[in-house]
Amino acid sequence: MRLIKPSFEILEQEPGIQGIYKQIERAGRTCYKSEDRITEDSAEKFVNMIKDRQHTAMLEHGTVYLSCSDAEFIYLGLRYECNNYSNVVWEEFAPGHRTKVYITTNYRVLYENNWLDDLKYLCEPTEYHEKRITVKFICDRGVSHEFVRHRVFSFAQESTRYCNYSKDKFGNSISYIIPLWLDLEEGNYLVLEDNGVLDTPMGIFPFTKVDQSTLFFIAGLSEAEVRYFELLHSEWTPQQARSVLPNSLKTELVMTGTLEQWKGFFKLRCDTAAHPQARELAIPLKEEFKKLHYIND
Repeated sequence: MRLIKPSFEILEQEPGIQGIYKQIERAGRTCYKSEDRITEDSAEKFVNMIKDRQHTAMLEHGTVYLSCSDAEFIYLGLRYECNNYSNVVWEEFAPGHRTKVYITTNYRVLYENNWLDDLKYLCEPTEYHEKRITVKFICDRGVSHEFVRHRVFSFAQESTRYCNYSKDKFGNSISYIIPLWLDLEEGNYLVLEDNGVLDTPMGIFPFTKVDQSTLFFIAGLSEAEVRYFELLHSEWTPQQARSVLPNSLKTELVMTGTLEQWKGFFKLRCDTAAHPQARELAIPLKEEFKKLHYIND
């Protein structure tokens, strides 16, 4: 088994319709850990496949910015104002005299409402658009359960129903997250019960030289991995065998939300009352948002 530290990555969306498709593909392939299938021309095909399968939740990760000042702009803006998943800002040359509309929404809204023709108004975000940000977290299952409670976000998560950790693409092993309160290095760990030793990235240590609680933790994770593989070998499916996997299991979680939604996330997850492992990710992410001038405080 492998122990790793939690981390995050801000996924910037590339320009244009291809950028929307690529963002959707990056989020969607996280679920099945099939990022190795991404090519220069795979994104649009992936989006069409999702449409065919009606797995439209992934379409939410494609942020769409529209702007319009032609004869349709009033109708266009009013239509999106009635949509709960869109943000509309009007430009006025005088109070009550609108001249242009700026819309922030997502590709799922356009697809499910048959509004794809509105992509003719596609633009890059301006100062008037409400910006949406996508972040990929690598964390444990326990933390992910807390993060997905922020239901205003769009989510994509590594699926233990379909990911088979006995396969070569996962290194034939299970990855777990190192808790904040344990001083462990990243790498492979092996519990050798018969020899009474623990093989770690820092060296091989007899059980008597390892902190007892640390040894219990590592041994518990190792036992879960062994039983998971045994269940797969006995012809259980991954979605059945996952029942023995603990909260420390590494997962990848993609979250997309507006800046206001991220501010709400930071307010709760940076607070001293939040879980330490949630704060471990939320606090440095908030600092990164500040560096990028997404937020001021």
